[in-house]
Order: sequence, then structure tokens, then C-alpha cells
Amino acid sequence: MTALTRFLCSALALLLTTHAAWAAFPKISAFSPGRGAPGTVVTISGQNFIGLTDVFFNNIKATAQLINATQIRAIVPGDALSGPVSVYTTGGQDSTFANFQVAPRIEVFFREFDLFGEPVLPAKAVIGERIYIRGANFDDPNNPANPGNGVGVFVNGVLATVGAVTSPANIQFQVPAGAGTGPITVTTLAGTVTSSQLLYLQPIISAFTARGTIGQTINLYGSNFTGTTAVKFGNLAATFTVTANTNLQAVVPANAVNGKLSVTAPGGAFITTTDFLVLPDLTAFSPAGGVPGTVVTLDGTALGGTTAVRFGGVAADRFTNISTTRLTAVVPSTAVSGPISVVTANGTNSSAGIFYLAPVVTGFTPSQGTSGTVVRVTGKNFTHATAVALGLADVPGFTVDSATQISFAVPAEARSGLIKVTGPGGADESLSQFRVLGNDPTITGFIPKYGPVGTPVTLTGANLAAVTNVTFNGVKAVFSVVQGTNLVATVPVGATTGRLTVATPEGSFTTADSFYLGTSTDLRTTLVVTENPAVAFGSLVCTWRLSNFGTVPGTNTIGLFTVPEGVTYFDASSTKPFTLAAGVIELNAGTLLPGETVVMIIRLQVGAPGTFTLATAVTNGVPDGNLANNSATLIVSSALPHLNVELLPTTGLLLTWSAAGTNYVAEQRGRLDLGAWVPLSGLPENDGATLQLPVSSTLEAAFFRLRLRE
Repeated sequence: MTALTRFLCSALALLLTTHAAWAAFPKISAFSPGRGAPGTVVTISGQNFIGLTDVFFNNIKATAQLINATQIRAIVPGDALSGPVSVYTTGGQDSTFANFQVAPRIEVFFREFDLFGEPVLPAKAVIGERIYIRGANFDDPNNPANPGNGVGVFVNGVLATVGAVTSPANIQFQVPAGAGTGPITVTTLAGTVTSSQLLYLQPIISAFTARGTIGQTINLYGSNFTGTTAVKFGNLAATFTVTANTNLQAVVPANAVNGKLSVTAPGGAFITTTDFLVLPDLTAFSPAGGVPGTVVTLDGTALGGTTAVRFGGVAADRFTNISTTRLTAVVPSTAVSGPISVVTANGTNSSAGIFYLAPVVTGFTPSQGTSGTVVRVTGKNFTHATAVALGLADVPGFTVDSATQISFAVPAEARSGLIKVTGPGGADESLSQFRVLGNDPTITGFIPKYGPVGTPVTLTGANLAAVTNVTFNGVKAVFSVVQGTNLVATVPVGATTGRLTVATPEGSFTTADSFYLGTSTDLRTTLVVTENPAVAFGSLVCTWRLSNFGTVPGTNTIGLFTVPEGVTYFDASSTKPFTLAAGVIELNAGTLLPGETVVMIIRLQVGAPGTFTLATAVTNGVPDGNLANNSATLIVSSALPHLNVELLPTTGLLLTWSAAGTNYVAEQRGRLDLGAWVPLSGLPENDGATLQLPVSSTLEAAFFRLRLRE
């Protein structure tokens, strides 16, 4: 480096050092806006702001950004206080003469102090009382002669008279008329703040639901319900919900009696001058219906002092108060269906449900007819009829003409029988039968289905009241009619398995099913296979038979076929439903009649050469006279297939083997020890175990083999 170069560098360093030492003082000329809440972005204008280090709002440091030498942007900090704005740079410091006014903050408000001089919280008051607020920025720093300039105080939205702004951190005011429990809001020219703390005023009940039942939710109207801690009916605490400062809902507690209502909240307590009246309430009654003279038990609340009980508006002649929660009443002779009402000195209340008078059938016309004949039934209490029946048949489309008459057309399937009218309160039948002309007796079923001589058999059906004869496969039996829809007959001596027949003057009926004379089944299971030994890796067809050689049908007959290890189920077919699970085929043969056999064909895929055991079993719901043949096993061996080659005089070669073509493939090559094995195409035909091949005139030798398909 030359001497000249060293001189120039030294001079430049001196110049820079001198410039830094004489950096100019900052100067604030203005800021905007002049007031605002924390978070407000304030633009400060002036000069010499290069080298900015800090910005303060009344000694509270703010986040600031230097824009250029004449402009700074600063964010009003959260704890800022009203006052001057100060800017610090490496050249010095400058503060504004005008003050930035920060929006007010509320820290706490109170009415009085405790023994230690601390505010008593929560704050509560009455209209006109003085409240003190502590916080910050309550004054106008640019108007020291009038610190309350622009300051407003609101109690839950109602403007209060500000007593004094004693300092930027203290305000006094009086609770204004019309104010209610709620937050306090302070407004200044710089902004508005609302307290999270509430000022509580005494609750007032101005109106309420005057009467109700235990468990009912009632409304209380008034003011200052926010923060309510208790609602009482007399001395009984109630559950409640404050829905608004002017409304709450309370549930009438158990055991409540007539008395005053009270509400307790942080602002005080209030007791009504008038009583809440507890109404009687019917929560249940039993029975749900009946005839005049029926004794009905009524349960509920506030039933003490009952002066009347009414059934559908008709007063009961007799009732008895048992307790405040129960009474009994006798259904009067002129009662009609309707709610039950209870009357006390506090008022009347009715049941939600209806007590239904049972229908009464007094007669019908005409007394007989064919299908479609219109029948008119007379009686009373028909208004709420829910069903009409003729014998065992329900009558669709009946018409309630009035409380004393019902009409219907005789259904096509109807049989002779009594006419029955049913309602919610009960049912009643006619004293005589309506006779359906031209209808023979019918049997819809009988039990049991089998048994020895002397067994009582119950037959059900229609038009059996006039039965004159019952036979078991032609042998007459002793019987008795239980009612028009069933009778009991005893299996006679000499009876044999066969159908049952009943006869009446109108005709006869023979069952489709037979009654079986006997006491047990004799179920057998047998199993055969198409070949034994079977072809390894080939298919095996099993024929499984379930037979009943007994004298009575088997019920819920179930057969089980176990597929052994090393053998794979392929498919099966049967006339009865079956399922396969965990290697067991379950065949549901249902009712298996004497002499009946169910056949199931099962195809299995045999595994490697060896032996395996096929096992079958059968069970049913009737005693079996020979359990020894209820199961069977069959040991099957398996071996690899044999390939036979036969030269046909005119058509070529015939290859045959003992396995299905779906399991094995036939292959050939020209030499036994050389060349690839080539699958045979199967021409001209392939039936699965037979392959016929043309012979080439140039063929000298050929070797064939069977290979298990991969």
C-alpha cells in the first residue's frame, strides 16, 4: 500500500467518525391519530429519525418501525397510559407537548372496603348508591382543567351520573335509575371499555306463574336475575334456569305446598307478597278403563283436600282420599269416556290420558246371513271402538255409527260365531252367535302331531261348536267342544296313522296333515362314495342319505357331515337347505316324515395319497327309538391315478385315466429322457378322463404322462 493510499483511508475513517459523533437530535412535529386504544397504529412525523432506538407512550415502551428520516409508525402498547409520546435515536431524544390519549381500562369496581381496606367483591348495590372504579386513562390529558371531559359511565347500558374523575385511575358514579345487573362501561374521547366484572343489583320478582303442578316448569319475571344462586317455594329449594336477566324458569319441587316464592342472587334476595298455589296433578290411574262400578286408583300430587272427581265430566258418587298422592273413585253409572278430573281448593286438573268405558253389546240384526250381509250391532260406549270380530275373524272396515251402534259387512272368510266389540276400556261379546250361512267347519291345526291310543288331541279351527263327529283315519273318537274355535278328541282304539275329519250339520272337513300313531322316530344316516380308493388330487362324489324308519315325523331334523383334514369341499346339492361352517355341513331337513329320505350329493377335492374318514350324524326334536344308527363313518383311501394307453385300429391312440381332467393334464414327448413335455390339446374330444389322439405316420415313438395342474 502506498503512502497516498494510507492517507486517503485514514481521512475517510476520520470523516465517518466525525459524522457519527455529530448525528442530529430527533424532532417530533406531529402524530396521528391523537387518541386510541392499545393496538392502534400511530404515525409520528418529524425529522432526524435515522438511528431510531425506542418509542414510548408516557414512559411505556411501544413496538415501533422506522419508515424514513421523517416518519415512524408505532403500536400503542397494551398497558399504555395517556401522556406524551417520546422518540429516542442515537442522536438524542424528543417528546411531544401534546398528550396521546389512550382508551380507558377498568381493573375493578366496588361499593365498599373490607377491614383491610380491600374492595369487597362481588360488587352489589341499589339504585343511587356510589360506586368506585379503578383503572387507567379515565381523564383527558389535554384538558387538565376539566379531567371529566368526554367521560361517560353506563351500568348495563344505562347512563349514570359521573360524580368525579378524581385521577386518571379513579372514577366515582351513582347507580342510575333503571339500571340492572350487568357490566359497567366507561367511554372517553379515546375509546370505550366494558368490564368483565358484573355489578349486581337486588333481584326483583314482578310477576310469576300463579299456580302449577309439582314437577311443572314455571316462569318468574322481573329484573337482576343474573347470577341467581337459589329459588325456593316456601322453604323448599327448586332447580332453576336463568334464561335472561329478566326471566328465570323454576321446577316446582316435590312436596311443595302453597307459599311464597323467593329468589337469591349476589345482589340480595326477594320474596313475593302473594302465594304460589300448587294444583292437583294426576300422573297415573288404574285400570285404564272399565264398566260403571269399577274402582279406579288415582295417583299424583297435591291430591289432599280433593272435593270432587269426574269421569268424562260426570261426577263420581264415591271417592276416598287415601293420601296427598293417592285416592280411589268409583266409576259412576252415567260416566262417559274421557279424562279424569280432580278438584281441590286450588283449582282443577285433568289427566293427560282418557279413561275408557268398556263397550256393551246388547244385540245385533239380522241373526244370520252370507258374506257381505250388513250387520248392525247395538249397545253403548262404542265411540272409541278399536276392533270388531265375528268369531275368530277380525272385521275390517266397520263403521261406528254412534255411541250406541256399529255396522259392518260380513267378511268373506268369516265363520259362525259371537260378535265381539273391543275398545281401549275392554271388550264385550254378544250372548248369541251370528250364523254365517253355507260355511262348513274348518281345522287350522292340531296338537300333538303324534301319540299312542288315549292321547288327547286339541283341534283348532272355525265353526266347530256344532261338530257331531270326529274320526282318526276313519275311526270314530270321543271328543268335547271347548269353544266354537277348538275341541279335544281322544285317539281311539283301532286308530291308525292318517288324517282327522270333523263333521257338522253344515258339512265336514278333513285335515291335509296326518296324525301319526306312535311315540318315536328311527332316524338313520348312510353314506356311499363313487370310488374307494379315490384318486389323489381328484374329485370324490359322496351320496349322503337321512331316513326316518320310525312311526312319527322327526322335527327340527339336523344332519351333520364333517369334511376331514386333507380334503376340500367343492360343492353340494340337496332339496333341503344347508350351510357350511368350520368344515362341517349342516343339513336342515326340518320335518322328516316316516318313510321319508333326504338325499344330499357332496363333491369333495381329495388331497395327497393316504386315508381319511368321513363322518355323519343326525338329530331331531322327537324321541328316537334307535340311537345306534344316528351316526355313520366311512374310511376312504386315495392313490395316484393310472394312465392307460390303447392303440385303436383305425382312429389312433386312446388315453384314459381315473381322474377328472380339471385336476390333471396329459402331456407327451418324443423321448423319455429328452425334450420338453408338451400338453396335449385334447383333440378330437376330452371328457375329463379320456383323450383320443390321431397318430402321425412319421411318429416313431411317444411317451405320455399325467401331471397335477398347478
